[in-house]
Amino acid sequence: DRSYRSVKRTEENTYKAGLTSSQSNLSMGLNYARSKKTADGGYDHLRVFETYHTDNFITTEAATPATYWDSHPDLRRYDIADRERDKLGFNVTIMGMQNTSVGLYYSAMEDDYDKSAFGLQDRDNINYTVDITTSPSNDLSFYAFYTREETDMTQASRDIMGAGPPVDKATTSQNPARDWSAIHDDNNDTVGLGTKVGFLGGDLTFDANYLYSRSITSINFTSGGGLGAVSGLPDLQTKRHTFDLTGKYKINKKMTVGAGYEYENYRSDDWVTDGFDPAFDAVDFVLTLTDAVPDYKAHLCKLFLTYKM
Repeated sequence: DRSYRSVKRTEENTYKAGLTSSQSNLSMGLNYARSKKTADGGYDHLRVFETYHTDNFITTEAATPATYWDSHPDLRRYDIADRERDKLGFNVTIMGMQNTSVGLYYSAMEDDYDKSAFGLQDRDNINYTVDITTSPSNDLSFYAFYTREETDMTQASRDIMGAGPPVDKATTSQNPARDWSAIHDDNNDTVGLGTKVGFLGGDLTFDANYLYSRSITSINFTSGGGLGAVSGLPDLQTKRHTFDLTGKYKINKKMTVGAGYEYENYRSDDWVTDGFDPAFDAVDFVLTLTDAVPDYKAHLCKLFLTYKM
């Protein structure tokens, strides 16, 4: 149940099915889920409109029903819009020689908002991972993995502001030549590897881990003839390197001492904030509340003692 939203309540039904198979050196799994979310009672944009406007304003606006709204009446917020979702997952793990295992994982999800004239139209997500772990001895192990995630989204809208003021919403809201759409494309890659080595019968251990992640987001636009030519936005890119090294020594069954070092290197190219300062006023009617996201390098050293009761 929701207050101050265009939908009082949403209902979602999900149906799942799965298969698993396990043998001495091979295990597999397959699962599928389908869900449908609906707005119980329908979508009423006036529930929000009438909440945050004064009675005098509402009385005036109600005289012209064609403009009795702020956002287009056909716009649907994605979290409360009708949605159909399909999810598919598959995984396989192979056990090899020398305590080695290889895993493959795949998942896909499709969201459709067919009943939304404007707003999020669809969202597709694909994720696949491959990993390997090996342990040549009780005191030595290694792991490595790679993950790729791809997300595509399409949103649709209609420009109702026109070239005003004054804005003739009754006319612009009915003009399909003012339609536009945005296509979002997100790609994320992550690579990780690490090792653990033990000495003195396992009383002294060292863990080393490295993680690299990169994401690229692109946004392109299409528009109707009433809006003129449009172009895509610059790509948003982020990169992060993380490394950590930890050593532990087990004094006795209850007490362990340790030390560690962590390093992180972060870089972001974000056209939204790069080159802007707080309270930047170069854009009319816009007062920024944030600063550019700084690139940084961080170092952390730590000492710790753990005691088990």
